Amino acid sequence: MFFITCSFFAALDVLGGGELYENNMDMKETTPVSPQFETYLIPDKNFMINTGSYLLIQAGIMIYFFGLVFINKIATFRPHSERARGIGMWAFKPNWGLQMLISTKKLYLESYFDIVLCAFLNALALIESTSPEDFSEFFTGRDNLINQFFAAIGLFLTFTFPPYVYWIIRSKFSRLADKEVREVHGIFYEGIKVDTMNNAQYNTYFMLRRLVTVSVLIFMPSLPFFQCQFLMIFSTINLVYIISCRPMIDPASNKIEIFNEFCVVICTHLVNVLLNAAVPVDFREEIGWVLIIVAVFNIGSNLCLTILSSI
Repeated sequence: MFFITCSFFAALDVLGGGELYENNMDMKETTPVSPQFETYLIPDKNFMINTGSYLLIQAGIMIYFFGLVFINKIATFRPHSERARGIGMWAFKPNWGLQMLISTKKLYLESYFDIVLCAFLNALALIESTSPEDFSEFFTGRDNLINQFFAAIGLFLTFTFPPYVYWIIRSKFSRLADKEVREVHGIFYEGIKVDTMNNAQYNTYFMLRRLVTVSVLIFMPSLPFFQCQFLMIFSTINLVYIISCRPMIDPASNKIEIFNEFCVVICTHLVNVLLNAAVPVDFREEIGWVLIIVAVFNIGSNLCLTILSSI
């Protein structure tokens, strides 16, 4: 239940992008990685379908900024019109290109887990091709080419974006608090302490953990014990890191992160017991109920905190 709910919110398709691509694009049919993935609302491996609304939101960002530039240019043809000057001043953005780039990077940072998952699923579909003819079908037709084009970009950014963020923070560490640096690169450490390198690199660690987690989930679907052990080890390391470093500026945010990570650690230990065939069935059923209670309590607590913070 915990992982189903997390997957649901991670793949929340607010604009119906996945359904839009599926109904209007003729892409090669693929199968889910496993029945569990189909349960988690990931029924195939096509990149665009699994990205949901991400590409639509990205297109909206670009249309918004290019639209402002276009409106501003049109307004300059009527310099003597007071209304045209007002519209032109409203649409004028002195650094529109930089603002569009910052918005794009922020959206990608927030969607990193989803994009990595989608890119790896698409790569897995190519790897699992049964013959050269089957492989070539992924590149046959306009829609398949468009899908593979965006998948290639997503896969490229999967491996280059974390080192890029690491390099930006490391190279500008002494000036991270400066206004000029914060305006351009502040999205990489927004709400994060910059007093130490470990704190400033919080989002880099976050992305690397997501990258390795998705790798294990996608390429080792038949090894649940190893998946559980990996998640338990990395969750414990992250819990120790958050408790010792307290990387968030807001003390409440640190407490929420500690609470969430502590719940994940508990869940991984419980799942580890469930995977042990030597444990009696009755005891495993009780452990399962405890797992559900912990997961529901964690999700409910976070929903309540989100609602209270928005009031």
